[in-house]
Amino acid sequence: MVTQSDYFEKHAYKAKYEFMARVEGKYKNIPFVGSVGQDTVRSVDEGPIYIIHLDLPMKVGTEYINMLHCKHFEIKGLKRRTA
Repeated sequence: MVTQSDYFEKHAYKAKYEFMARVEGKYKNIPFVGSVGQDTVRSVDEGPIYIIHLDLPMKVGTEYINMLHCKHFEIKGLKRRTA
């Protein structure tokens, strides 16, 4: 008999980024850098959604935003620099 934990281990979404992982990307051709607040799947049709907490506020139109909802192709992870 298959347990519930075995089923979810096999079929559930596995996060690509850890909590507070550093990422960068572009939103409406505006570059940004921030941290991943959430990496989850809302629906199978929509796919993975990342909530990014921006380092600096971004002006989009007439309002300032400090959080973005992004798809996986809109962001990439930052590499650690070595001194």
